[in-house]
Amino acid sequence: MMDLDLRLVYISPSVVRLRGFSVEEVMKQTPAEALTPASLEYAISVFAEEMAREQEMPGRTFVSRTLELEHLRKDGSKVWVEATATFLRDAEGRPAKILGVTRNISERKKLEEQVLQSEKMAAVGTLIAGLSHELNNPLGVILGYAQSLLRHAEPGSPLRPALQAIEKEAQQCAGLVKAGGQGWG
Repeated sequence: MMDLDLRLVYISPSVVRLRGFSVEEVMKQTPAEALTPASLEYAISVFAEEMAREQEMPGRTFVSRTLELEHLRKDGSKVWVEATATFLRDAEGRPAKILGVTRNISERKKLEEQVLQSEKMAAVGTLIAGLSHELNNPLGVILGYAQSLLRHAEPGSPLRPALQAIEKEAQQCAGLVKAGGQGWG
């Protein structure tokens, strides 16, 4: 539970397991000491939005927001949490405190990152397969012309070394294209 100045007024002892700090240590922390900079910025912007909505529509009840925030742990590591917060109201219906329920979602975030990485790799594979397909035809033409010109070039022709180099490079590129197009997409 926090006051409207974002100072903790109560925290569950489970914070010790989640963040490694004692309850007393956490109670003394500011949001800037508890959250990563990006999460702090996000949390403050959501709080400001909710306070602005209170000005526009005072007395809203049963409104909560769920945020994904990255907290700092005592050992320097970070832990992702899902925090659902709602205003506790005074007798006149004005926000008096913020009640929050937090749970560790680090494993979920890790899995989401793995899925995202997998999707990126699949997209790269699709791109490589598409490029391989698109490059295959022009390389075939280059290789075909180089081989045809080599067959017709005189044995002592000064063009032969250049044509042989073109043929060699085109074959190497065709091999790379073939390898790049297999197993992707």
